[in-house]
Amino acid sequence: MEGTFEAYKELFVEDGYPTIEGLKNTLEVQASWDAKAAKAKVKDFVDLRFVKELKKTGFVDRLYGQRQIGRR
Repeated sequence: MEGTFEAYKELFVEDGYPTIEGLKNTLEVQASWDAKAAKAKVKDFVDLRFVKELKKTGFVDRLYGQRQIGRR
């Protein structure tokens, strides 16, 4: 797990929101063995209600030990 985290940590965002670009990339990889993924739309997989609620409660700020000013 540590090796995987180190390899991809620059792609992670602290605020917990998935990036549209990251989700597009995931669908492209999936499409290589599942034709349905090639027709899928990223917006059909994104539901930010839970992340927004976590941010609203201050959980994300406490998790990272800092104030997330100017984030989404």
